[in-house]
Amino acid sequence: MKKLLMVLVGASILLFGGMTANAAHTTIKVNGEILNVDTEPVNIDGRILIPLRSVGEALQCEVLWNDTNKAVSMSDGNDIYIMWIGRDTLFKFTNTAVDKGYVSDVAPQLINEKTMIPIRCIAELMGATVDWIDETKTVTVDYTPNTNEYAKDGAELGSAIIDIFGEYGYTIYKDYVSDRKYVTKAEIELENGNIIKLDLFPNIAPATVSQFVNLANSKIYNNTIFHRVIKDFVVQGGGYDNEGRPYIGIPTINGEFITNNFMNFIPHKRGTISMARTDDPNSATSQFFIVHKDSLSLNANYAAFGEVTEGIEYIDKLAEVETDENDSPVNMQVIKTIRIVK
Repeated sequence: MKKLLMVLVGASILLFGGMTANAAHTTIKVNGEILNVDTEPVNIDGRILIPLRSVGEALQCEVLWNDTNKAVSMSDGNDIYIMWIGRDTLFKFTNTAVDKGYVSDVAPQLINEKTMIPIRCIAELMGATVDWIDETKTVTVDYTPNTNEYAKDGAELGSAIIDIFGEYGYTIYKDYVSDRKYVTKAEIELENGNIIKLDLFPNIAPATVSQFVNLANSKIYNNTIFHRVIKDFVVQGGGYDNEGRPYIGIPTINGEFITNNFMNFIPHKRGTISMARTDDPNSATSQFFIVHKDSLSLNANYAAFGEVTEGIEYIDKLAEVETDENDSPVNMQVIKTIRIVK
C-alpha cells in the first residue's frame, strides 16, 4: 500500500450480465472520421458497447490494461478514467482526486479479449458528445482532445489507483459518487442563525471524521470563530473561542491524505470541508476549513472529510467580510454550535 501511494505522490507532481448480440453493421465515427476496429460493437440489453482502446486512442488518450484486477485506466494527461470489467461504476480523476463517477446500467465487458464499454460512459465521464443514428446504425463521438505529454504517466497512475482501490476502495468510492448511504450528517449553526449542512465521509477519512464528531458532541466548537477568511480560497475555524483565545491540549490525529500514505481521494472543490494543520502532516487537532472556490492544489496534501450540502451561500457571505492583514475578520464570525444529526 505504502509503495503504491508513493507512486501517486510522485505522479501527482506531473499531473495536476444480459443478452448479448453483435450490433450488426455498426459504424463508429470519431470526430467525423470512420473508426476501423477489429471488434464489432455489441448490443447488451439495448445498450451499444464499443471497443474502449480503439475509441480512446482515436481521442489521443493512453489506454492501459490492468490484468491483475481486470480493469482499465485511460488518460489524456490531464484527467484519468478508471473502470473494471463487470463493475458498473466508472471514475474520473483530476489532480489525484475523484472528480466524478458514473454508474452505468450495463458494466464494461471483456469480449474477445477487448474491453467494451457503453457509449454513454464516454459522454458522461469525458464530456464528449455521443449520438446513435438508428437509420445508418452509426455511433458518433465528438470530442476536442486536451492531450499533453503526460498521457502515459496518467494511465500508469490510474493503474496504480486501481491496485490501491481493491474491493473496499471501490465500494466506498462508489457510495461517494452515487448513493451516499454511509455518511454522517452535521450542521454548523452560525451566531446569526444561518445553518450550513454537511455530509461527512467516515469510510474515507475515519479518524478525521471521528475527531470532528467527538469535538462537536463535546461542545468544543460552541462559540468558536472563523479566524481566517480568504476569498476565493478558504474560510477556516474551530481553533479559537469568541474572545480570540486558542484551544490547546486537543489530541492530534494522523493526516489522512495521499502524501501521508493514506488513501483519500476527496477533491478540494467548492464546499469541501478539510482539516487544517501545521507543516507536520500529523498535527491536525480541531481546526478545519471549508473551500470557497475550487482549490485542487490542496488535493493529496490535506485531509478532506466532507462537503457542504446546503448553505454554501453562507460561505460566500463569510468570504466577503472585511479582514485585516492577517486574513482575520475585523468583526468576529462566530460559530454558535456544530451538531451531529445522524
